[in-house]
Amino acid sequence: MKFNKTILLLALLAWQLEAICPVAPLIVPRSQGANAAVFELAGLTNHINIFDMEKFYGTVAVTPMYMNSFKEDELARCLFGDSLVSCDCPSVKVTGSGVNNRGQRDWLADYFGLPTDFESSLSFKPHISNYLVDFYLYLGLDEWLCGLFFFIHAPVVNTRWDLNFSECVENAGTAAYPIGYFTPEEVPRTALRDSVMEYMSDCNGRDLGNDIFIEPLKFARMSCDSKSDTALADIRFALGWNFFQDEDYHAGLGIIGAAPTGTRPSGEYLFEPLVGNGHHFELGGLAWGHIVFWRSECEEKFFSGWVQANITHLFKTKQCRFFDLKCKPLSRYMLAERMTTDVENLLSNEEAGMVDMSTVPSNQFNKLFAPVANITQQTVDVNVSVQADIVGMLSYTSCGFTWDLGYNFWARSCENIDINCDCPPAVQDENWALKGNAYVYGFADRAFGMDPVVPINSPIALSATQSNATVHAGTNVTTEIDAMMVAPNRNPVIDNRQWATAGQNQTAEALLLNQPGGDQTNTSNEPVLITCSDIDFSSAQTKGLSQKVFTHFSYAWLDNEDWTPYLGFGAQVEFAQEDSNKCAKDFCNTNPCANSGCSGQACSANNTCFTCDDDCLRCAVSQWGVWIKGGVSFN
Repeated sequence: MKFNKTILLLALLAWQLEAICPVAPLIVPRSQGANAAVFELAGLTNHINIFDMEKFYGTVAVTPMYMNSFKEDELARCLFGDSLVSCDCPSVKVTGSGVNNRGQRDWLADYFGLPTDFESSLSFKPHISNYLVDFYLYLGLDEWLCGLFFFIHAPVVNTRWDLNFSECVENAGTAAYPIGYFTPEEVPRTALRDSVMEYMSDCNGRDLGNDIFIEPLKFARMSCDSKSDTALADIRFALGWNFFQDEDYHAGLGIIGAAPTGTRPSGEYLFEPLVGNGHHFELGGLAWGHIVFWRSECEEKFFSGWVQANITHLFKTKQCRFFDLKCKPLSRYMLAERMTTDVENLLSNEEAGMVDMSTVPSNQFNKLFAPVANITQQTVDVNVSVQADIVGMLSYTSCGFTWDLGYNFWARSCENIDINCDCPPAVQDENWALKGNAYVYGFADRAFGMDPVVPINSPIALSATQSNATVHAGTNVTTEIDAMMVAPNRNPVIDNRQWATAGQNQTAEALLLNQPGGDQTNTSNEPVLITCSDIDFSSAQTKGLSQKVFTHFSYAWLDNEDWTPYLGFGAQVEFAQEDSNKCAKDFCNTNPCANSGCSGQACSANNTCFTCDDDCLRCAVSQWGVWIKGGVSFN
C-alpha cells in the first residue's frame, strides 16, 4: 500500500500543475445578415429617411458580397487552446503512451486506436469564406404617418469552412496493444489505424477481437476537405418612426427582428459551416439618426454624420452540440469505456494477496469503447441575452457622388446553454467511465482452493477507471511511476484503487493478475462513472466581439424624376477580439522553440499557463469583405 500512496500523491501533484485553458467546441460567427453598416446604411443615406415626402416612397437594392477570414491562428487558439505547440503555424503533437519523453501537451495516440509508439503532428489553419447576395427593401410610409418607415433585407449565403487539417506522421508505429489493455489478448498492429486523419474519417470503428469494439467518432470530426452550406441567412426587418425630422437631421426609433432561416449546428464536425445566427429568432430595438454638418449654397454638396444601433435578444432555439467534460478541455477525443452493473466474477480487496472480506464493485467493463464526443452529444436549448450592432458613419455627397466612411461595433453576450430533456445524452442512458490508459482485463490465478469455480488464467473484465485522465495522458504512466519501477499494467494509479480478486456469489477464491503468471493487478472499487453533471456546458458557451471599418463609393443618376438608379462599391475590414483566451496565448508566447514540422521538437509547457478566470470564451471571426451595391429609388 505504501508505494501506491506515494505514487498517487505524486500523480495528483502533477495533475494540479497542468493548465486548464478553455476551448470552443463550436465557433458561432456573427450572422452574415447582421451587418447594418453594409446592408442598412452604406450607399443608402440619400435614399431613405427623406423629409416631408407626404406619400409612399422607397428603394430596393441588391448587394453581392464576398468575405474572407484572416488571423487563422486566433481561430485555432479558440479550437485547441494550449494544446498547440506552435502559434505561428498552429499544430498539435500526437504520441502514444509508449513514446519516451512525451510532451505535456501531446494528445494520447491510444485514444485514436493508434500504436503506443505512434508519433505525428497535426496542423491547422482554419479559414472561412462567404459568397452572398443581399436583397433590401425600404419603404417610407409618410402617407400614413409622417416619418413612419419599414425595411427588410435577407442575404442568400454560400459559406465555406476549411480547417485546413493536415497530418505529418513521423512514426507510424509497430507496437501492438499489450494483453489486457483493450482485450484479453494482444491486439496486433495490423488491427490498428495508421493515422489520426484515418481515425477522423473512419465511419466503421474498430473490431479488436473477443467481441470488443471501438465505436467510430460520430461527432467533433475533423475534415481534411472544406465543408460548405448554402441557405438564406436570416430575414431581418424593422418598423419604426422618425419622430424628430427635418431636412438636415432626423432621429427615430423602431422594432427590429430577424426570422431564422439559416442552418443549425449538427455537431458532426468540429469546424462546421453555419449560415445565419444559429437559427435563433431575434427581436429588439433600433435607434438611428443623422445630422448635416455642412451644406453648400446650391445644396448639391453636403457633409453629414449617421448613427444606428440595432440591439436584439436571441430567443431560445434547439441545437445539436457535442461537449467536453468539466476541467478537461478537448476530452471529446478521449476514450470512454462502457460499464455494466451485471458484475461477473469480479471482486476487490484492500490488502494485497488476500481474498477474505473482498467486496463487489458496482460496475464492470462491458466490451465497448467510444469517444467521449459520442456520449456527450445532445440537443440543447440555446439563447443569447443581447446582441449589439452599432454603426457610426460620415457621408459626403457632391451632386450624384457619395462617399461613406464608418466604424462598426458588434458584440454578442455569452450564450446560455441548457439541457433539453427531450433528447438526453447517451451517458444518461448507459454507464460510461474514462478509460485513460488503464488495463481493463485481469487473469485468474489458482492462489486459493484446489478446484476454483473461476478457471486458472481465465480473463476477467475489471472495473478500472481513470477520472483524472486528460486528452494528454492517462494516470498509469508517469515519470514518478516509471522511476519506482511499477508496471503500468498493474493499474497503480486508478480511481479508488483496490487489489483485484475473482470469485462468484461475492466469495473471492483467486487473485487477478496483470497477465497469466504475472503479479496481482488493481481494479477500482468504486469505479468513477461519467454523469450528466460532468458535462461541461459552461466552457462550451461563447461570446463575440469585433470592430470594423468600412467605406463605400456610389453614384446616383439624379436626372430621373420618379426613378433614381444608383450603383456603388465598398470594402470592410473586421477585427475580432480574442483576449479571453489569454492563457493559450501566454503558453505560445513563452514557448518560442515549439515547431510544427516533421522533425520539430515540441516544448513542454513549463507550467506557464494557468486556469482562465473567464468561463465564457470570446471567439469571433476576423474578416475582410468587398461588395457591389446597385438599386433603384422610387416615389
